[in-house]
Amino acid sequence: MIRRTNNSVVGVMRLAFTVAAVATLLCAGLATTPAYAAVILGTYQFASSDSEVPTSTGMTFGAFGRNIVTAVSTSGVFNSKGWNTGISLAEYVNFTLTANSGYRLILGSMTFDTMGDSKRPTTGEVRYSNNSYALGGTFIVTNTSANKSWDFADVTTAAAGSVTFRLYGYNAQNAQGEMRFDNMAITGDTQALARLSASAAAGPAKVLVGATGVQETVTVNNSAFTAGTMASQGLDYTLGLSGAVGMSLVTSSGTNVAAGASNDNFVAVNTATSGAKSATLTIASTNAWQQTSLPSLSTVNVYLYFRRFSDGL
Repeated sequence: MIRRTNNSVVGVMRLAFTVAAVATLLCAGLATTPAYAAVILGTYQFASSDSEVPTSTGMTFGAFGRNIVTAVSTSGVFNSKGWNTGISLAEYVNFTLTANSGYRLILGSMTFDTMGDSKRPTTGEVRYSNNSYALGGTFIVTNTSANKSWDFADVTTAAAGSVTFRLYGYNAQNAQGEMRFDNMAITGDTQALARLSASAAAGPAKVLVGATGVQETVTVNNSAFTAGTMASQGLDYTLGLSGAVGMSLVTSSGTNVAAGASNDNFVAVNTATSGAKSATLTIASTNAWQQTSLPSLSTVNVYLYFRRFSDGL
C-alpha cells in the first residue's frame, strides 16, 4: 500500500500489476469497484499520425497534445522530448474525453504502453482534471516497452462533460530524453441521459353539468438519444397544476421511464358546477438533461344546457 501526502494527494493507494515485457512498477490508483459493466471505450494507437483518435458512441476523443515538451517523429507511437531533469508539473502530454450532447461518461481505468530512450525520464505519472490534477498514479519508465494500468476513482461527468488526463515525465537523464506512449485504452461506459418530451390530448371543449369521465391526457416520453455502451437513463418526472379552476391531477409523476417509452397521465375535469375549467400545466424532472416541449391544457366549458342553434346541436 502507498500513502501520498504531498501535492494535496491523500488516501491509501494500491498497486495494480500488468507486465507486457520487463517486470516494472505500474500506476498506483485508488481501489474501486465499478458499479457498471465497463468496456474499452477506445484505444489511441497512433498508427497513421500523432493526431489519430479513436471513436465511440456518445463521446469524443480529443487528440493527444503537448505542453512545453516537443514532438519526436516516430512511427506508430506518441513520442516527446525535452522532459525536465527534475520534477516539473508544467511539462506533460495530455488528452481530453468529452461526452456528446445528451450523454455522460463513466470512467474507471486506463492501460497504456510506454518506454523511453537512454536519456528518458525514469518516472512517469498520470493525473486527471476531476480532482484538479492533485491525485496521480506513478509508473517506472524503462528502455523496453511495458504495459501500465491505472484503476482510478470512478469519474462520472455531467451531461456533455469532459475529463482531461495529463501524463508527466520526471527525472530525465538528459533534457533531450524521449518518452513514448502507445495503445492508450480507456475503460468505462457512455450513457444516454433521460430527455423529456410531452404532449397533451384535449378532452371535449364543452360538456353538460354532471358529465362523467371528462379528462385530458398528458403523455410524457423519455426521448433519450441512442444508447451508449450501457442502457439509457430512465426518466423521473413530476406534473403540477397552477391556477387550477375545476381541474385536478389523477396521476402526477413517473419513475424510471425507459428510453423510448411513455407514460399517460390524466387531468380530471370537475363537472359538478358550470363554468370554464382550466389550469396551467407544469412538468419538472430531477434527471432529464433536456425538456423539448411543455404542452398546454385546453379549457373545458361546463354548461347547464346547450343552446340548440348557436352551438349547432
